[in-house]
Amino acid sequence: MSAPIPADGLRLNGLDIRRHAYRPRDLSALLRVPAKRGADLVIPGEHGELHIPGKRYEAGVVALPLLVLGCDPDTGRVPAGSTARRELYKRMDELIAAIGDEQLLIERVRPDGAERELRGEVLDVLDPRTQPPGNLAEVTVVLKTADPFWSDTADRTGSLTVATGGSGQLTALDSATALMQDLLVEIGPSANPRLEQPASGIFVGWNGIIAADQTLQINTATWTVTGTGGLTVTPADYERLHYGGAGTRRWFALRPEPGGPTVQLTHTGGGTATATVTGRRKYTTA
Repeated sequence: MSAPIPADGLRLNGLDIRRHAYRPRDLSALLRVPAKRGADLVIPGEHGELHIPGKRYEAGVVALPLLVLGCDPDTGRVPAGSTARRELYKRMDELIAAIGDEQLLIERVRPDGAERELRGEVLDVLDPRTQPPGNLAEVTVVLKTADPFWSDTADRTGSLTVATGGSGQLTALDSATALMQDLLVEIGPSANPRLEQPASGIFVGWNGIIAADQTLQINTATWTVTGTGGLTVTPADYERLHYGGAGTRRWFALRPEPGGPTVQLTHTGGGTATATVTGRRKYTTA
């Protein structure tokens, strides 16, 4: 198991970049918000442009300039019997091995201790440039991320138990800055439940009965619907699912709101029902 990353730390596929041998020259790329895709519409004879809402984010590109030093990564010294140049080549080999996989995981611990991660593919390692006397190299790792958003490193869960039409705030998902789409929605015993985020109009519902001790599970990341407690969901039952709302093509998603997304649960049959949402907060920056 890898050691914990210190505050304001960075790790590439398990390689600690804030150790003595690897030093980021500039972390500003981690604060770069991905560009939006699309353009507004130019109307002949009109000033400015016609705003087109609902633009999506482009895939992200992160360029990390690093300094690689010829020393022991733990002590910062050249080991006895070795040379700084030999150690530099060892450190470069370690870096190339770490980032050579098909997927690269960047783990980031912010100065306040909050942890975030980003997954992508290495597009390019710009030509290493060594500095005299050959014990230091400058290198830039360029990463493309199909999913442009950073995320928490662990799932978080929020729930509400309400009579029909009741609302609740998912405080566990507070502080996100990007749309959260990879979610597990679990709905307890109820009839014809419908979960909606009023602020966005995004909703998901189920036409059917969820009996006592049963739970309906809607996984928006894997596009699967399952049941627990004896509730069986067949392929034909997927027709019971209904969903909608602008800004996503998933069955359900949550937009950031101050204090956490507020959701409303409606159902028939009386009494109260419980809905639980599990996922990771998403962020436009590290």
